[in-house]
Formats: sequence, structure tokens, C-alpha cells
Amino acid sequence: MEKTIQINVDKLKSVLRDAIGKDNAVNKATVMRKCFDGYNDMTFLEKAYASTILGRMLSYLRKNTDYFVVSTDGELYVPTTNDDLTPYVTRMGKVSAGMKKGIARAEKYVAEKKFRNLG
Repeated sequence: MEKTIQINVDKLKSVLRDAIGKDNAVNKATVMRKCFDGYNDMTFLEKAYASTILGRMLSYLRKNTDYFVVSTDGELYVPTTNDDLTPYVTRMGKVSAGMKKGIARAEKYVAEKKFRNLG
């Protein structure tokens, strides 16, 4: 029988209601145990998959609800000040810089017609 790994979104929202402000941050491992039934009995790969699901759910919550969650140093919290946002803004700046480098590399690839060397 195939095992299904699902996040309990209501439990996640409940945990996040208690994690308002950086001073009230909750450990990611605690969130995982509370939001995934049978988390302690999961294999390493199942836990990795559950972590991916949590990340996607947090992204969804950021984009579509009032739960804007910051994840930093293994902790999750809902920011209340600009200082609380600093880790998120810093990480997004690095992601953006990396994307710009990737775009520049792709444009250079096309401009130099390097695709001709593939055959």
C-alpha cells in the first residue's frame, strides 16, 4: 500500500499564529512534527519530501494569504517589523542576483552562437 504524505494546513496556520514576530519563531522541526501525521515514523526520503511540501505551502501562503512567513536558520515566523524582514529580503536579493547572472549567461550563449558546437 502506498503511503500518502499530506500537510495539515489548519495545523500549520495554528502554529504560525503563535509565531508572530522573530522573538516568537518556531523551530522548523517542530512545525514538521505538528503538521505531518506520523512524521516521527517517516523515512529520511519521506521527511525530505515533507520538507519540500512545507516549503511549497509556505510559498503559497506568502503569495495568496495574510500568512507571510519568513524561514531562516531553521526557524519560521511571521514578520512584524522591517528588521524581521531582513533575512528574507537578503535571501531574495541573492536569488535575484543569481537569476540576473543566469539571464546574462543565456544571452551570451545565444549571442556567441555556442549552440552550433553541440553537433
